[in-house]
Amino acid sequence: ETAITTEVARMADPVGLLLLVAVIQDARASVASLAGDAPHARGEADGAGGDEAQQARAVAEAAGAGEEAMAGFWHRLEVCIWPRFKAVIDAQVKTMSTTSGAALIDALPPPQEEGGEAVHSVTLRFAEQSTALWIAHASLPPQQGAMGRLTLTFMLIEFSRLIARAAGSLPKGKGDRFALAQYEHLLSAYCSEGVHEEDCERVRNLYESHCNAFAGQ
Repeated sequence: ETAITTEVARMADPVGLLLLVAVIQDARASVASLAGDAPHARGEADGAGGDEAQQARAVAEAAGAGEEAMAGFWHRLEVCIWPRFKAVIDAQVKTMSTTSGAALIDALPPPQEEGGEAVHSVTLRFAEQSTALWIAHASLPPQQGAMGRLTLTFMLIEFSRLIARAAGSLPKGKGDRFALAQYEHLLSAYCSEGVHEEDCERVRNLYESHCNAFAGQ
């Protein structure tokens, strides 16, 4: 247990932390299922004889004892995971909030097509991670899943502020084209993975606002 909690405290991947939560949920459900079958197993043991009866009783007793013994371990592990998850997300949000728009533009790669706009590596990473987080949260219980959606909304707000600062450091038309390329990629990633419509709508509104601004020039 100490080795696992120490490793959790070192983890910097929020997706990996959520996958660990999902593993705990699956393990808890599996043991609960075995424990639920224990009375049936004991009944079969009472009707059986010899080694077969002894084995059935041992399985039933182990299932019940296993659920009780593991419950505390899983709880303690989850207590370690969620604060670490928050710390990792907070660190990423802080990085986005303190990065200047000009610094982001300085790291912009050249466009793949002449006359086009490049998708920034920050946008690529944000799209991959936020999509993976959404998928991971969808497999969690309702309360934890709702918390995850709030986290993603918070991250998207900070990401949009970063893109706005970057676009604002460019001439008006070029700034809108830059923002359009970022939100187009993010929207495509969300829609292709079946992200919740409400989350897609937020990105779509950001995309359309820059479309309208660009069309009005």
